[in-house]
Amino acid sequence: MIRTLTGRLILSHVLPFLIIIILAGLALDYVLETRFLLANLTDELTA
Repeated sequence: MIRTLTGRLILSHVLPFLIIIILAGLALDYVLETRFLLANLTDELTA
């Protein structure tokens, strides 16, 4: 367990930041895949 106040402060700020970055990356990946990759794939298949 983290016993120092500095360690707790760093952990309490870094951990949510990392979680937000991971979730934003997953959301961006989903949006890019559905908007561009799947749209281009359907255009190529119909051509």
